[in-house]
Amino acid sequence: MINFRHELFGESVFTSFRTIDAKVLGLQEHIERLWRAAQVCYTIEHVSLIEFERYFFYQNELTQLFAQYPNHYFRLTIYADADLSLAKLRFGLSELKLDIKHTALPKGPSAIQLQTSESPYSSHYLALKTGSYAQNIIFRRRAMENGYDDVLFVRENRLLEASTSAVIFHRGKTFVTPADKSILKSVTCQLLEKFCRDTDHKFIQRPMSLDELSDYEHVFLANSVQFLTSVTRIDDNNYSENNNLNINLQDFLRDKL
Repeated sequence: MINFRHELFGESVFTSFRTIDAKVLGLQEHIERLWRAAQVCYTIEHVSLIEFERYFFYQNELTQLFAQYPNHYFRLTIYADADLSLAKLRFGLSELKLDIKHTALPKGPSAIQLQTSESPYSSHYLALKTGSYAQNIIFRRRAMENGYDDVLFVRENRLLEASTSAVIFHRGKTFVTPADKSILKSVTCQLLEKFCRDTDHKFIQRPMSLDELSDYEHVFLANSVQFLTSVTRIDDNNYSENNNLNINLQDFLRDKL
């Protein structure tokens, strides 16, 4: 039997990250992103961040889990245990459940290659981390069938993001990531922005065109599990691999914890 809305409709919101020595870089940013997504998805705009944190994280369950699983992958998902009707408009906080999953940290590739593809999403797509990734997976699979590792979505000649990661371009002391109202600014981008402020670098988020692909020395995919992964090719454009930045970023952020 189908008992939950996320089973029937794929209706859930989540955030994912890794622990490093029982700590999480940008944990507060992850919790705030989960709260904002739940506000939109479950129409609980009246629930403050403080109320949200007290309801789901009051007993420090996360801290205990992090100590138990100090170098693992975590995914926090909010779903509704409520009326299965599509006519349901509003939810109460008591109807929402938090599911916490953890597993051994997957080992990511040292470098990857991307194939550009027109995005399946319009500019009206809401920038939320939702439980349905079917479209992203289909397009990523198509890129893999063509010999690439992932897809880089574009819309009307504008660069967007990869299937499950943000994309960041680097030249000299400047990092640039595409801006679009359909793009959710990743927590790793926020952490990199902090790094730039303290290390005499610039971090810029702005609209980027497909024509800019040849303008940069390095490209990275950014997510909260692998942090930064070097991209060595996008279509016919080649880039130098740079894994030192990932190490430097993590070291910098550890010092801030």
